[in-house]
Amino acid sequence: MIAVPKTNYLTRRSGVYYFRRKVPLALQAAIGRKEVCFSLGTKDPKEAERLAREKAVEIDREWASIQQSVTTPAIPASELTLAHYEQIQQTFSHAVLSFMESRKVQGISDAEYDEFEALLAAVDSASRKQFTRGNFRAVAAVLEEWAGVLHIALPDRETPAYREVLLNVSKAMSHTIQQAKAAHAGDVVPIPPRPEHTALNVNPAASSKNGTSWPDLLERWANERAPRSKTLAEWKLYVDRFADLNPGISIEQTEKRHVVAFKDWLVAKEYSPATVEKHLTAIRSLLGWALDNDIIARNPATGVRLAKAANSAPSRQPYSLEDLNAIFSTTIFRKGERPKAGRGEAAFWLPLLGLFTGARLEELGQLLCNDVRERDQIHYIAISDAEEGQSVKTNSSRRLIPLHPELLRLGFLDYVADQREQGHQRLFHLLDASKHGTYTVMWSKWYGRFARKSPLNMPSTKVFHSFRHTFKDAARNSGIPKDVHDAFTGHSAGDVGSTYGNGLSLQSLATWMAKLEYPDLQLDFTWRSK
Repeated sequence: MIAVPKTNYLTRRSGVYYFRRKVPLALQAAIGRKEVCFSLGTKDPKEAERLAREKAVEIDREWASIQQSVTTPAIPASELTLAHYEQIQQTFSHAVLSFMESRKVQGISDAEYDEFEALLAAVDSASRKQFTRGNFRAVAAVLEEWAGVLHIALPDRETPAYREVLLNVSKAMSHTIQQAKAAHAGDVVPIPPRPEHTALNVNPAASSKNGTSWPDLLERWANERAPRSKTLAEWKLYVDRFADLNPGISIEQTEKRHVVAFKDWLVAKEYSPATVEKHLTAIRSLLGWALDNDIIARNPATGVRLAKAANSAPSRQPYSLEDLNAIFSTTIFRKGERPKAGRGEAAFWLPLLGLFTGARLEELGQLLCNDVRERDQIHYIAISDAEEGQSVKTNSSRRLIPLHPELLRLGFLDYVADQREQGHQRLFHLLDASKHGTYTVMWSKWYGRFARKSPLNMPSTKVFHSFRHTFKDAARNSGIPKDVHDAFTGHSAGDVGSTYGNGLSLQSLATWMAKLEYPDLQLDFTWRSK
């Protein structure tokens, strides 16, 4: 007999799992029932558990909105001001642009991009025609759905007052559509902050008396820590999701159950374990900062982590010898093919540099020609954040990496000289900076498509970062000591002794780099300038 999962809201009838939950007494009159009960349509206990978590989160949000509605009167549509309509537009824009931003963070395929572009074009065209003719049927459907959330008391549907509301909401929606089209076209469109309260008649100023809001905490943390723009954008997305799930909850009011519910919601949405951990790390770190600055007395997120299956496979795997020979047998390396999205010579050199330096993709993509240097007849690259547009992940990431003899044989110095002769400052000048100042976002997506399509057909666990894993394995197999290959890859040893002195000399590093071997790797080609 299959045991019923340990979830308070699950029950079973004739083998089928049902969701059952009591409605809080204060909300029973508004909801019109004492409990909610419905079939989850499955006999699988694990699937029932997942669906129950997802439904519980949805119901929590719905009841929180109802609670807010029943405690304050709805605002009559006739009393809506310009500021209210601006808040409606801000609410729409935040919802749409945040969704688009999350898609960018996760990455979208060419087909998904084209499909969304077609959708935006169709919605924009229909919206313009309907607005010009005063046909607000589509807007009315949206308004009817959002009226409860916005807490608006709509007038009679046949009155001029109702059409006036439709007209103003239509303007708000049109503005959001234009913002979405610009963002999809590649323009940098700032995402407006999520309104502190979605319900229009709630006074945000009064709510601040309850404590520190999540947007305020993030702003204070960012002012002190000065994170990279990409990190700040990602954390803003995570904070917005947490705040949307826990509306009206200040930092001081945040409890462990809120964080646990957030984790369960992320799991129910089937985000990857790595993405769930990123969300939780952001929330835990911000609450830790709040603790350090006497905003709260304890960190309620402490100990809330995603449990990993004992037999879970690693998200990234090193390349095998067969993988490497397949990659370097493609036309990019053998016939000089340069795919447009591979950005010229970056398609040729970045995989080879990844394999023979162990460096991160962005560390290589941001290199300047002047970062390829020579000292005491040793050629090396300098990884640093010394110049504009450069950054490092950690302090130990700043390092010097001697060039492996195989890179010299392949013609890497000839390529560097060619770039200099053409007047390029950046080593891979065709890589464009993203809005966050990073250079390899789009190239990474291209490499993923290149690796997963024929003839390579790599699994999703083998990505560019796999070169870094492969380098570490090769270093171990070549007898290179841990402190040396940690120095190559910019990993910190994590002990006090490693912080003493200036570290290994460039000469010593070069000696060890020459010992790095990839037995039976077939690189019988060289780079040729075009």
